[in-house]
Order: sequence, then C-alpha cells, then structure tokens
Amino acid sequence: MREMIRIVIFITLFLFSYSVWGANTVTVQSLTVNPGDSSVTVGVFIENDVALSTIQIPLEFRETDTGAYITDTLYHNVQGRVAASGLMDLTIENYYPDPETSNICSGPVSSSYSLSGDVNFVSPDAHIWAGAVMFNPCLPAGSDGNTPSFIFTFNVTDTLGAFEIDTCCIVSNNHLIFTECGTGQQIAPSFTKGVITIGYTNRVTVQSLSVEPGASSVSVGVFIDNIVDIGQLHIPLEFRENVPGSFIANSITHTVQGRVAGSGLMDLAAELYYPDPETSNVCSGPISQSYSLSGDVDFVSPDAHFWIGAVLFSPCLPAGSDGDTPSFVFTFDVTDTTGTFEIDTCCIVIGSNNHLFFGECGTGQPINPYFTKGVVAIQSMIPTLNEWGMLIMGLLLLAVGTATLIRRGKSHNICRSIISLKK
Repeated sequence: MREMIRIVIFITLFLFSYSVWGANTVTVQSLTVNPGDSSVTVGVFIENDVALSTIQIPLEFRETDTGAYITDTLYHNVQGRVAASGLMDLTIENYYPDPETSNICSGPVSSSYSLSGDVNFVSPDAHIWAGAVMFNPCLPAGSDGNTPSFIFTFNVTDTLGAFEIDTCCIVSNNHLIFTECGTGQQIAPSFTKGVITIGYTNRVTVQSLSVEPGASSVSVGVFIDNIVDIGQLHIPLEFRENVPGSFIANSITHTVQGRVAGSGLMDLAAELYYPDPETSNVCSGPISQSYSLSGDVDFVSPDAHFWIGAVLFSPCLPAGSDGDTPSFVFTFDVTDTTGTFEIDTCCIVIGSNNHLFFGECGTGQPINPYFTKGVVAIQSMIPTLNEWGMLIMGLLLLAVGTATLIRRGKSHNICRSIISLKK
C-alpha cells in the first residue's frame, strides 16, 4: 500500500513538474514601434524543462520591407535567470555580417556594434549568444516569465514596414541548441521569431494643405488614432509662421466632432488659448468657439490652442482610427502673404504637464502618441506670367520636335520608294 502511495505521489509530482516546465522554447518578442523610435527594447525569452549547462542562440535580423530596419547602433546584454546562473561563465557573442552566404565570423564584440560605421551591417545580419557553465551552477529548469534573459536595444528607421528576428544556422554547428546539465544531452528547443513592425501605434496627425493667398474659411483637421481605450487627452497645438506675414487672419474657430464628440472624452472639457506659448507661463483663460485675432494684439506668431478632455459620465473613446473624419477641426482665414506656417505640438506652460499625451481608460496610464505636424502653404494655384512663359516655351519645343520626327519619317519613306523604283 505504501509503495502504491509513493508511486502515485511520484507520478503526480512528475506530471506537475512537466505541466509547469514541460517545454524547451526560445521566444523573441514581437512589437510595433513608431517610425524613428530610439532605444527600442526587444526581449528574448527562454524556457527549459531540465537544467542547462550550455546554450546557443543564433539570431538573424532580416528586413521584410525595404528600408524598415535598425539604424545607428545595436546593443545587447544578458540579464534575469541566465545572468544569475553560471550559464554565461564562458560567453561568446559574435556578429556575422552576412549569415546566409558566409561562414566567417567577424569576431567577438563587447556590448554593441556600430551599424553606421560598419558598411556590412545591412539586412541580413546575425548575432549569436553562446554560453557554458564553468564555475557556477547550471541554469535550473524554469521559465523567464515576464523578464527576458536576453535584451536587444536599437533605434529604427523612419520607413514604415517590418523586419524579423529569426533563428538561423550561422556557421557549422552554430544552430539553436540547449545542452542538459550533467548528461551532455543536446536539446533542440522550439523557436518563435519576433516581428518588429514600424508603424503608428497611438498618434495625432495635423492635416497639411495648400491654399490661395487671402483664402477664407480654410479647414484643417486634427486626426486621432489610438490602439487602447482613452479616458483622457491633452492636445496642445502651436501655430508658428515660417515666413513673416504668412499666417492666420481675422479669427479662428475650432470644433470637436466625429469619434471624440461621440464619446465621453469631452465630458470634462477645456479649450485654452496661449498668446505666447514659448515664453509665458500664463494662460489667457478658457474660450468658447473662437478667438478674435484681429482684436487681440497678442495673437501674432507664435500662438497656441489647447484641447483638454476627460471622461466623467459617458464611455471612454474606444480604440480606433479617425479615418477620413477628423475629431478636431480649425477654421480660419489666411493672409495674402505667400509662404508657410506650421501647426506643431508644444509644451505650452513651461514646467507643467501640459504636453501632448493620452490617458489610458481605467488606469490613467499616460501614453505619448506619435505626432505629425501640419504645414499650411499659402501659394497661388494660378501660374504666374513667368510660369506661363515657361509652359508655352515647353509646348513650342515639343511641337518642333514632333514636326521634325514627322519630316524624318516622310523622308525615310520617300527614300525607300525611290529605291523600290530603281529595282
């Protein structure tokens, strides 16, 4: 009877341990980042159901969309369970400039490779982590959980698209492998590649457009995209002329519409005007639907408008995209002066929290959205006399060239006819 109980207990413990650590895996984190993001961190997670004495993790970086890749410098380090064990007593970290065609390693590195200084660092490239126990204990069976054992840190390009962090066999025998502690038994873990997507996660986009000098009732949209539900938002926008005199004339009107107006995000709303956002800590107070520029001597470039909204009674703004219908609209007239002015973001009140951010619904966690400024170009759409002259000259040259080709064709046909007659 006792023997039977021991067997049952053993089987139960075995099954329990197998259910907890019943796999050997390497998983590279996938994530979406904004174009041009810096210090992007990607984790490599491992799980092992037996103690390990050696490990090899070759990883290849390969762009799937041209130009969507790493830029500047790639950093790599070891942390968590692996760093706390003896698995990195003997460590090899190598960089391979062309892992798919070359068997030559460029040699060990310390904590980074400079991509900008290395003409070979173009897709594909590879990095290998290899470690072995010498003095300290093996890596016990277990899982990284939420703390990866290996970390890559890098900047990404501005190009929208994706690249992969996959495994590969860089040189002979340098494939993905674990070695069991004590027995030397090699284990081929299952692998999940990471996909880094350079796209827009949470963003605010101000429309850019061209208008005629002196145009009236010009509408500029401000578009919101959010991948989480939002319960709060701050959108400070600064109007700044690039060419003196190319700016807004008369008055500016602003409205909330679309997705934001249909949510509870404007239950508690404030719209503020700042006459000199770059130097002043003073807000001129809330406004209703418009400010008069002509009647306010302070409203010269730069000036700013601030939308603040928070949920009180109604639902949060669900994750989604404005699409073609902006949530916010400015309407104004422009001056007769040709040139451009910008609608950019800014921290209006110096030393405060009045910068661009979303607040996640429920948690209040601040989110820094990606921002695209708008540029309003005041320029004539009708060609000037000079441009008309260039256009006419181009048409004349085209006509002369066409006529010449026709004559040559006729001459060639006449010559052929004469030759035929002689025959």
